[in-house]
Amino acid sequence: MATLSKGKTFGETEEVSATDLHDLVDKGSVSGIIAADISDNVITDAKMVSVSGAKLISLSGIPSGSGVIPSANLTSVAQKGANSDITSLSGLTTPLSIAQGGTGGNLVYAYVMFNAGTGTPVIAGSYNVTSITDVGVGKYTVNFTTAFSNANYCVLGVAGSAGGFTVTNQGTGSVTIWTYDISTGNLADANYVSVFVVQRE
Repeated sequence: MATLSKGKTFGETEEVSATDLHDLVDKGSVSGIIAADISDNVITDAKMVSVSGAKLISLSGIPSGSGVIPSANLTSVAQKGANSDITSLSGLTTPLSIAQGGTGGNLVYAYVMFNAGTGTPVIAGSYNVTSITDVGVGKYTVNFTTAFSNANYCVLGVAGSAGGFTVTNQGTGSVTIWTYDISTGNLADANYVSVFVVQRE
């Protein structure tokens, strides 16, 4: 049972003032409250409306069977189920696994499509590529904007009119490719070249 302690104790001959009477009540305290002391007649919904969030502590102690917080009250966190409210995955510290639709690691890549012809290569489209260096007939160096952590990456390529494509040198900051005429085996400029480089780090 709850215990009510008075807020002031009077002496036998003490003169009682209005302030003393207020202290008797206002400075009193209640201790030893148990579950049986709390009922709907004592703490009503109307009384709980005025309780601020600052008064709520030890939320980790909420029983698991207390129910689900309405989604309308969870405006700043992801919801359960299909998670249709997730609009960005930026800031992830752990890559999604392959089973989750991710790569299982950090996927680094670069690509470029350029017109080789017989003059200065002209880039038509690219990502993570700063420039193409023409180092001879059918020989081109693709320079990366951001270097790879190592040279163990995969290179795929297509050489338009020449037909033949091979990789001759892989570095962290660039890769050199050759294009050749598949009918003669001789190095030859291609009217366009597409190169794709990918690595999972």
